[in-house]
Order: sequence, then structure tokens, then C-alpha cells
Amino acid sequence: MSHETDGVREDGQGAGCPLEVAWREHRCSLEGYLRALLRDPDAAADCLQMTFARLLETGGPPKAGHTGNSGQIRGWLFRVAQNCARQLQRRASAEQRGLARLALMRQLADCDQPEAGEELTRRERLEQAANAIRQLSVAQQEVLQLRLEEGLRFAEIATRLGIPLGTVLTRMRLALAALRRRLDGESAG
Repeated sequence: MSHETDGVREDGQGAGCPLEVAWREHRCSLEGYLRALLRDPDAAADCLQMTFARLLETGGPPKAGHTGNSGQIRGWLFRVAQNCARQLQRRASAEQRGLARLALMRQLADCDQPEAGEELTRRERLEQAANAIRQLSVAQQEVLQLRLEEGLRFAEIATRLGIPLGTVLTRMRLALAALRRRLDGESAG
């Protein structure tokens, strides 16, 4: 059973819920801002969802509470959305660097008639890469495979695996970081 206070139920439901009010008042402008910033409707939608999830988790700006003014909440929402977008952009940039390395490794593997020394080096690097991939967790291998071999976008991977987009991004980021550490460590040694 929930109790109501000033039209807001303890369970966060109701027409007067600050989350619902913020959603009605700011969703469209935030979504437009994120679409322009990210230039990807799926990423913008994910970031919008993460922004409002953050509002739900924290209750919004520190002094706003249930009586905070709309401008204060709006500013807070835009700051959270911008931080979320930057985080997604950083992850995408790191992913692109990792994918560029893997693409280079594939190009090395596909070279026509390499010299004997080059062939040996190429095979060693491919074996190192295969070993490094085998050392990843099954979940990381799955995301890596869907992204690289099937060419799926992160939102598509999340849908296929039935997990949140943030989890997919984290698994890819951790997989690329682990591969980078292992491959850089093996080439240095």
C-alpha cells in the first residue's frame, strides 16, 4: 500500500511525480539536443533513458527535491545528458581505435604472398590475438563476435542478447582494453 503526500506517492507513481513532470516538460528538448549532439537516434534515445534513470535514482539536483523549479531541473537534466553523451562518445572512440587495430591485424592476415619472415610474424600475431580473445569472458567474446563478425550495432546486440545497452558497451570496452593489454604486453615481451 502506498501513501500519498502532496499528490506524489511513495512508490514514485502518480500524476504529480517529479519524474513524470520532468519527462513531460523536458523530454522533447533533451531528445532534440542529444540527437544533434550524438547524430545517432539510437544512442540519443539510450542517453535520454539513462538521463531520466539518473533522475529517478538521485532525485535530481541536490536542492530541488519535489519543490525544485523547472529551470533548475532542466539545467541538471541537460548536464547529465551531456555527460552521458560524452561518455558514449569516449567509449565509441576507444572502440574505433580497437576496431582499427583488429582491422589492421586482419589486413596483415590477408596479405598476398608475404616474405617468409613476414609470414611467421603474421602467424604469431594472429595466434596471439586468438589466444587473447580466448582469454576473454564468454560474455565479452559474444559481444565482440556480434560486433566484428556480424557487424551489428550496439543497440542491435543489446536487443539480441536481451541486456541493457550500457552492459553491451561495458563488455566491449573491457574486451578491447583486455585485448590491448595482452597484445601490447606480448609484443613488448
